[in-house]
Amino acid sequence: MNDTKSPGSDYMLCLSFSCPITSLNGGLFVSTGQGGHSVRTIDSYELIFVCNGTLYLFEEHEHFALRAGQTLILRPGVEHGGLRPYEEDLTYFWVHFRLSRRGARRRMADLSDIPQTVTIRDPERFTELFRLYLSYQEAPVSDLDAQSYLIMLMLSEVSQSKGPAEHPSSTEAVLVHHIDACIARHFNEAISTSVVAAELNYNPDYIERVYHRSAGVSITDAIHRRRIKEARAQLLMNDEKNIDQIGFDCGYANPRYFRRMFKRLTHITPKEYRQLYARLHINTH
Repeated sequence: MNDTKSPGSDYMLCLSFSCPITSLNGGLFVSTGQGGHSVRTIDSYELIFVCNGTLYLFEEHEHFALRAGQTLILRPGVEHGGLRPYEEDLTYFWVHFRLSRRGARRRMADLSDIPQTVTIRDPERFTELFRLYLSYQEAPVSDLDAQSYLIMLMLSEVSQSKGPAEHPSSTEAVLVHHIDACIARHFNEAISTSVVAAELNYNPDYIERVYHRSAGVSITDAIHRRRIKEARAQLLMNDEKNIDQIGFDCGYANPRYFRRMFKRLTHITPKEYRQLYARLHINTH
């Protein structure tokens, strides 16, 4: 006897998983240069990932200055808030979650082993996890299981990244900071390692060695990453804008080269990226 249901029959296969994390909600904060983070105590964990600018926060007696690429885990039942007004260029992802009731005590110990603040080893991949989380959240039917497991992946990335997050202290670290700032100012122009070296009055070979030793990538790669980061933002924030124009505005005169670099760094085309991550929960206050 064949028990297989016909294509039109009322049949649904349900999969059930047990996840130690329960997703609540998340979003992308985009600063308008006004206001600051409120002082509050919440009953959930909050994972923050800074995309641009610097976010100044405190939790209890600890002070944090989070730069781009850095994360912070805020704990439930502990007062936290802003230390300074929001910077104009500040953007960061945030997500609230709880430990599942079953086995919460054991998992609480597991979570305490994760560094509270780190510099993420692969910011692009971490950003994609957040964007995928938000796409699930903003879907017509929200998938809480998928969102919870994406938070687990985020926490796994945090646990495997360098920590704690710190300000540059050495001469080389300060130089790397200036190189990044120079790239941020000129990424949409005809910029190269030689151009950066000339502006900072250093030898090109020297700054290349210092930067690669600290950042793990070449200055040329850092320029491409900064350009594609801006392109991703424009693709999401302005769905009316032509993709080739976005590439041009981000420093790519050749549309084909722009698309090739975009796919190399994100693994999908600009058009696919815009379609996949079109739904985002964005807040400005």
